[in-house]
Amino acid sequence: SIMNEKSKCFDYVNHLTGIMKKVEESQWQAIDQGSRKIADSIEKSHSVFIFGASHAGILAQEMFYRTGGLAVLNAILPSEFMLNTRPVVQTSAMEKLDGYPSIILDNTPIKEGDILILHSVSGRNTAAIEMAMTARERGIFTIGITNMTYTNAVTSRHKSGKKLC
Repeated sequence: SIMNEKSKCFDYVNHLTGIMKKVEESQWQAIDQGSRKIADSIEKSHSVFIFGASHAGILAQEMFYRTGGLAVLNAILPSEFMLNTRPVVQTSAMEKLDGYPSIILDNTPIKEGDILILHSVSGRNTAAIEMAMTARERGIFTIGITNMTYTNAVTSRHKSGKKLC
C-alpha cells in the first residue's frame, strides 16, 4: 500500500516535471525576453505591476510584498476580483465586464515604461484582455501568463475576439 502511494506520488511529480519541460522547450524565448524587459525597465527606475482576476489573482498576491522579493513589484488587487468577494461567483461576472479594466488602470499609478504582467489561465476573459490592450495603448509593456493548451481550446469572451496571448 505504501509503495503504491509512493508510486502515485512519483507519477504526479513526473507529470509536473513533464509540464515544466514542455514550458521550458516552448516558452523559453518568451520567458527570456520578458525577464530581460523587466530588468531593463527596473534599471530605468520603472515599476512592475501584476494583475489576475479571481484565482489568477492569487499569483499577483503571491508575488508582491514578499520578504526578499522584488520591491518594485506592485499587485493590482481590485477587491471585486479577489476570492474573498461574496458571493464568489461575482468575481466571474466582474472579469467579463467590458470597460471596467480600463477604469482599474486609470486608478493605478502605472505609467509609460512600466511593465504589466497579466495572469489568466484561459486567456479568454475581458478583464485581462482589455487591461492588456489598454496598457499597450499607454506605452506599457505587457507580459501574459496563460495556459496555451486551455486558451487554444476556448473562444474569447472579449468583444474584439482576441485572447490574452
